Amino acid sequence: MGTVIQLKKQINNSYLDLKSSVEDKLVLVEEKIKNKLTSNVDLVQKISDYHLKTGGKRLRALLTLGSSKLCGYLKGGRDINPAACIEMIHGATLLHDDVIDNSDMRRGEKNNKYNLGKSIINFSRRLFVK
Repeated sequence: MGTVIQLKKQINNSYLDLKSSVEDKLVLVEEKIKNKLTSNVDLVQKISDYHLKTGGKRLRALLTLGSSKLCGYLKGGRDINPAACIEMIHGATLLHDDVIDNSDMRRGEKNNKYNLGKSIINFSRRLFVK
């Protein structure tokens, strides 16, 4: 079996360099996710707002945007949708895991399931569908 390597608690310069190199597009990814999660249903909007507020590093979106840039795609917005899609799928799997694992905490913080109940499973499905 493999060895677990402890990650540093501090983010190194590579992450920050990648983030700054695609910062303008990352803003568009955030907007795309927010637009896709907007709902007229109060509970769905509450879950969407909570999900967006918890954010994250958006590492998957950064890697998608960075890969696109490395392949020479510098102009246009065709890299925004895949980056947003990957982040939404990742978010859906985290929400789904919270319910399946019957966990109230993730990384020492109360998770979405704890705060919003098992209706979160339907929201995770919404993320997959969008």
